[in-house]
Amino acid sequence: MKIWFCFFIEVGKKGFYFSTCQNGMWKCDGTACLIQPDILEKLHTGRFSWTARNYSAFWGRSLSDGIKYRLGTLFPERSVQNMNEILIKPRELPEHFDARDKWGHLIHPIADQGDCGSSWAVSTTGISSDRLSIISEGRINASLSSQQLLSCNQHRQRGCEGGYLDRAWWYIRKLGVVGDHCYPYVSGQSREPGHCLIPKRDYTYVRLIRNRQGLRCPSGSQDSTAFKMTPPYKVSSREEDIQTELMTNGPVQATFVVHEDFFMYAGGVYQHSDLAAQKGASSVAEGYHSVRVLGWGVDHSTGRPIKYWLCANSWGTQWGEDGYFKILRGENHCEIESFVIGAWGKGSKRRRRFKMRKLRRFRKMFK
Repeated sequence: MKIWFCFFIEVGKKGFYFSTCQNGMWKCDGTACLIQPDILEKLHTGRFSWTARNYSAFWGRSLSDGIKYRLGTLFPERSVQNMNEILIKPRELPEHFDARDKWGHLIHPIADQGDCGSSWAVSTTGISSDRLSIISEGRINASLSSQQLLSCNQHRQRGCEGGYLDRAWWYIRKLGVVGDHCYPYVSGQSREPGHCLIPKRDYTYVRLIRNRQGLRCPSGSQDSTAFKMTPPYKVSSREEDIQTELMTNGPVQATFVVHEDFFMYAGGVYQHSDLAAQKGASSVAEGYHSVRVLGWGVDHSTGRPIKYWLCANSWGTQWGEDGYFKILRGENHCEIESFVIGAWGKGSKRRRRFKMRKLRRFRKMFK
């Protein structure tokens, strides 16, 4: 009989956190692990619409640690929840759609936020990058810097412990964000937002003296172009409205609830299980996360049709289906359809294919 013993030490703000494994089973300092072996086994042997995987990158990590550092979107305030919705003209919709097939290289690849709760910044710059590329027909094809948002948009934000989407969109609308080549992402390793290396005063300085060299890139790059977006707008929670917006104007930003089993997702159509709840409250945890929605489809692999949204996560390409995941569509599963956002690249001339409603609060909210 083999006896396994190993340990994992994590350094946090409040000291050291120990995780040990005995007989091949991780014990996370008296709390639930991010990878729960008994749940993983039931997902492997049970009949589910999705499959699970034992990710080595999550070994020895506590569930609370995953919620804190792998997500990062704070629940929107009431005024933001009630923001303006667009009225979308219906159109014929196919059974399957993938933005990558329609717009190709204009849709940016999977990001990796690392050990930083920065989905609020990563998803905002991701949607901005895609929409700018689409609206400019490829003339602008930069990956916008989530690090700049994370480091410089700190007013009433929590950096690597979460942020509000409306404040992220305010920053990118008012000041603009440079490309990732100019301000590279480093917080995934440091777990800290870091000091702002392009402060607001630099924008004022550039405007006042008309400095042809523009802003100074922390990376040393000579290209410091800052890109802006228009005020964001909310897409209604109607399935057809989200589909039409996505197919017409490009990927959208969605906020949803991540439960403990989502970390183990490997493929298929995700539907939250109650396996952890059956064990007790200590095995259950949840938090809000923001991602890009790229398309939709119908899965027939289980013998019955299951509608899904196709989403781009920000946990690298080693997770899920090369970084992507599918989640149940049309039932607001995990609140995936409750808060969907779009925006336009500033200065874009393309005619918008929708009308605005609730305009009386629109300007006031984002001033």
